[in-house]
Amino acid sequence: MTLELAGGFSLGDSAELKQALSDALNASTGRLFLDMSQVDAASLTFFQLLFGLAAQARLDGKAVAISGGLHPACSGAAAEMGITQQDFDQAFAPGD
Repeated sequence: MTLELAGGFSLGDSAELKQALSDALNASTGRLFLDMSQVDAASLTFFQLLFGLAAQARLDGKAVAISGGLHPACSGAAAEMGITQQDFDQAFAPGD
């Protein structure tokens, strides 16, 4: 299953995003793919929800993978917050 995320995400979007991520994880049978190639703005809350999703997936015996890579603005925002590529590699399964 692939969940496509697009646009910008701020604190005000957190409740809706959390629900969408949770629903997608619950609907997946093993691996949930996140297509974030169109996410062009992201807050710390966005990344907290993503990493929380990856942790919950592991507890559920599932995996979350990022497909399509990150939009440069999204990866730039992550870097500004101190989130490294290694952090993504450790939290998310390889995107086949």
